[in-house]
Amino acid sequence: MTEGYQEKLSLHILTKELKDVTADWFQLGVCLKIRHSRLRKIEADHGHSVERCMTEMLTLWLKDSNSSWDKLTIALNSMDLRSLAKRLRGAYVTPSTSVFMSNVSYVCM
Repeated sequence: MTEGYQEKLSLHILTKELKDVTADWFQLGVCLKIRHSRLRKIEADHGHSVERCMTEMLTLWLKDSNSSWDKLTIALNSMDLRSLAKRLRGAYVTPSTSVFMSNVSYVCM
């Protein structure tokens, strides 16, 4: 990665990287500040498949112009998924682009 570069978010990368937290898609959606009513709609439409719910939630989040790796890692950190957040920061965010603070005490539930 070049200095100041941040890998672009994509549904393909996100679903691959977040496959181990698919069952927690609703909580992740809350932590990403997706409206509860939107998450409930996804659950009602696709509740039979957590994978589909995760994909729909991430698709909705990616439409937000403020979606970023930093926001994702902060959300994961708030879910006590610190090792995953750290790995994603290391893989996709250079230090000069990251605004992540390791002592963030953000609770999304």
